[in-house]
Amino acid sequence: MIRVSAERREPFIDRPALFVKRWKLLKSSAGSAARIAAARTMRRLILGPSGRPAWRGTAVYGVLHARVEKTGLTVFEPGPGRELCRLSLSGALLARLGRRHEGEFFHVGLQAATMGNRPAEDARWLAEEGRVHDAFLVPGLAAEMTEAMAGFTQSEMPRFPEWQGVVRYSPGYPVWPDLAEQKKAFALLAPERIGLSLTETFQLVPEYSTSAIVLPV
Repeated sequence: MIRVSAERREPFIDRPALFVKRWKLLKSSAGSAARIAAARTMRRLILGPSGRPAWRGTAVYGVLHARVEKTGLTVFEPGPGRELCRLSLSGALLARLGRRHEGEFFHVGLQAATMGNRPAEDARWLAEEGRVHDAFLVPGLAAEMTEAMAGFTQSEMPRFPEWQGVVRYSPGYPVWPDLAEQKKAFALLAPERIGLSLTETFQLVPEYSTSAIVLPV
């Protein structure tokens, strides 16, 4: 389990996605002065309004062994040890992994990360204080911070010889389409210890949370 300060997570924030797509504060051709102003707004919100504590992220991850089989990606204890579960990835992804690893065991990472309840609490507090514009900005920032938390968590995983390049997929992606697969990730990672839970439709709670598998390509 890892806890991450805003300062360590900030380099992983996709600023064009935040400033241009989510906040719509900038055009893609905006100059440096406008980008600096947007970055100041971002840091001010991350640090917490009016003395409230700065946003922190929490994550859990594990590195396991896996092997491609006809019925899915079978995950094993490190070693490899006993079989833990079988993940239902798309046929195209399984075929690609199978060609790359030719029936051999390889390392995979599983992770879950959350920003907790603070973003939603701050958005409500800002709205109640009449700071409507800041309250409007918080959801977009929280979404990008969640992605940044996932990127940071991935960067903390060990590197292995077969990890010349890696990709990260979450349940619900076209290559891992079944959201019910979240149950398998929960069984392996026990993310309840960082405050995560699943709804009846397998959505993560709190809202600004994510889970993923990290695969070598």
